[in-house]
Amino acid sequence: MVARCANSTCGRAFRYLREGRLFRLEPDPAFDSGAEFDHSIEYFWLCEACSDSMTLRLDAQGRIFTEDAAPAAGHAGDFAIISRHGGLLLRSVVINPKHTDEGSRLGKRFLRGLHRL
Repeated sequence: MVARCANSTCGRAFRYLREGRLFRLEPDPAFDSGAEFDHSIEYFWLCEACSDSMTLRLDAQGRIFTEDAAPAAGHAGDFAIISRHGGLLLRSVVINPKHTDEGSRLGKRFLRGLHRL
């Protein structure tokens, strides 16, 4: 469950999906090492203040770290690939529940799923 900002120097509590930026760490479907790879999906969140100036990345060992944000390149769809290493894929999850009724329903369903993790 996402509880706090992923920036270790911040630690702001997660309250609303519309505040900040959500990231999803999952097995990379493009990675085929031949070995069985078991990694569950994990979510990370940067609060609004932190996400204005930084993003999350994967290091070579598959650990999450913060990095200064590059200028917004934009993205299409619900996920934008941020980085991939060693069979793991880090994506930015795009859900904007504050602008549309459909987004609000999507956001509520998504949050229910987060609390089940």
